[in-house]
Order: sequence, then structure tokens, then C-alpha cells
Amino acid sequence: QGPHHVIAFKPPSTVCHHSSWTSGSSTNSNAESAETTPMLQRVRDAIGGKKVNLIHRLDRSASGCLLFAIASDDDENKNEKNGNNVTFQLIKALKSPHAVKTYLAVTVGDCYYPSNENASKEDMTKKEWFTVNQAIKDENGVFKNATTSFRFVAWKNVTTAEAT
Repeated sequence: QGPHHVIAFKPPSTVCHHSSWTSGSSTNSNAESAETTPMLQRVRDAIGGKKVNLIHRLDRSASGCLLFAIASDDDENKNEKNGNNVTFQLIKALKSPHAVKTYLAVTVGDCYYPSNENASKEDMTKKEWFTVNQAIKDENGVFKNATTSFRFVAWKNVTTAEAT
């Protein structure tokens, strides 16, 4: 934690914030487990109830570090181009073409992927970096272009029995 930000570890199966996709609310009953408490509320509670703003998200099934801005009075107008607030500055920095986000994925499979619809499967371990361009739906069901670059760093062929 710094004076204006918090970095927190998000475990798998935990949402970053409530949305129409999570079908939750911002309050928990005693019957709900800790896993149902979104990261936004967990971080807020961990730093004494200060308001925090989520700078980026990770999918529910992913684990990793999340960046939060500790909100200031200027952050109330974060949707306006207020260049003085921490939330705006951190979001702007992550959207910069100079920003690099790195993900490490542990997967099970045969390392083959079709390079296009008409191609036979290609052994992706033989490539350095490869890119997948695939539109994905946002929270409103609207398709958005998405580009992800991958590189295999290590792999082991396993049988189905070993993978389970």
C-alpha cells in the first residue's frame, strides 16, 4: 500500500466488483462466505473503510494482483477528464501504449491451436510469440475486439488422467 494506491491479491473464484453478471449486491448476509465478497469491498474494509476505485479487473476464475486507487475528493468526478485525481492518472497510465500487462497461465491441453478457421492445428510451442484476435462480449453483451499475445514458456504433455 502506498499513500494513493493499494495492490491486493485476488484469489480465484472471487469477483472484482458486483455487476449484473455477478448477480450480487454490495452487502453480505452472515450466511454468505468470504468468497462472495468482491475485492472492492475487501480492500475497502482492509484499509479502514476508505473508498477505493478499481483500476483494472481480472476474470472471476483468474488470480493475481489488482491495483486500486485510494479515492480522494477529486475522484467523485472520475468520469470527467479531471487530470488531478489519482484514479484518472492510474487508469490513464494503464491505457498507455507503454504499459505492459503480463499474465502467467497454467493450462492443461495439447498446445495446438488453429491459426485460422481453415487451417489445421498448429503446434504453438514451436512459435516464439503468437497473437489471438477474438471478439469477446462485455457486461452488456456487446462484442468488443480483443487481442492477446501469448508465448509458451514451459509445457509438459500429460494424459487426461494426469490432468484431473
